[in-house]
Amino acid sequence: MQRLSICIAEDSNVVRAAIQSLLTKSGYFDVVGAVPDGRAALNSCRETHPQLVLLDVSMPEMDGIEAARQISALSPDSVIIMLSSQDDMEVIRDALKAGARDFIRKPIHGPDLIQKILTIYAREGSRRSSTSESLRRKILAFTSSKTGAGTTTIAINSAVALARKLRKKVLVMDLDVLYADASHCLGRKQQPSMAELLLSPDPQRLENIRKFIMETTSGVYLLPGPSTPTPDLIRYSGIEAVIRSVEADYDFVIIDFPHMIDDFWVRILEATDQIFLVVGSDVPSIRSTKVYLENLKKTKIPTRRVKIVYNHVTTDGNVDRKDVQDFINMPVYSEISCDRESVTKAYLSRTPFLLKELTQISRDVETLVEKVFLGRDSI
Repeated sequence: MQRLSICIAEDSNVVRAAIQSLLTKSGYFDVVGAVPDGRAALNSCRETHPQLVLLDVSMPEMDGIEAARQISALSPDSVIIMLSSQDDMEVIRDALKAGARDFIRKPIHGPDLIQKILTIYAREGSRRSSTSESLRRKILAFTSSKTGAGTTTIAINSAVALARKLRKKVLVMDLDVLYADASHCLGRKQQPSMAELLLSPDPQRLENIRKFIMETTSGVYLLPGPSTPTPDLIRYSGIEAVIRSVEADYDFVIIDFPHMIDDFWVRILEATDQIFLVVGSDVPSIRSTKVYLENLKKTKIPTRRVKIVYNHVTTDGNVDRKDVQDFINMPVYSEISCDRESVTKAYLSRTPFLLKELTQISRDVETLVEKVFLGRDSI
């Protein structure tokens, strides 16, 4: 029988050693980490990505709840179980919000601990296999293979549609480190941004992240991108943890991605639930999208997670939708009409076009959002 990899985080040396010995001797587990605090657990999981993580709630350096939040972002497939001598319901709720899957109360008899861990892992495995990935539509990435495809415009107006039409609490995260434009599109001045957040102490901690989030007049919340091009900024570790941390506060998190695909960006895309790949109606955009998709297929990201949004950015030399589908070998999930006048006016007035007069392009974005919300995967 293949052993389950597990990381143990417990500040008591005696208790930690006892659990490690118990689990190893049981024959069911391979202990890949046995550490005294949450920060060490995070570092261990970064290296090993264990199937199971056993976290004590009260630990120095970083407590178990914060460790659970960051580990669930770093290693989303790890099943996190909390250990505690308390029965505090608020602590339990916080732990489950942070990504823990269950709670085990200490002290617990050795054989019972083994059985409880195995039962939780079996239950989680069954739940994951029976729950379709397509049902989860919370963290939505909007990206494109090149500039000029209208990604930010569609992302911003989709967020406004979710907030206004469906009355959802929505956060826009601007991760475009070269051309961060979400603040302008939402009518806000560039304030402390993702750049300052990532350089601050404990940037993954939710209460710290909240200080950098602003509410806009459109009803959408915004975590701005850097005010000047900062290509190296995004290389800071912790972006995935920031994404998972804010998830608890919002119904939807919409991320405006730059037009890049490398190992670092792929890791961040893996933290999202759906990827909306915006294709412009010009030949270079269509051609580069095909290359982008070919590169994406080399990653662990399932193709079914990617949705093609065909954006008619111009009426000049438009390519037929069917021809686009045939060329990139993927169906078009949604189509956005060309309306350069509405888009230009919205940009210059720093107001999303969905907040202005109802036009065909507004209806198209609302249709896209309704499909996402209702889980309709076909036209």
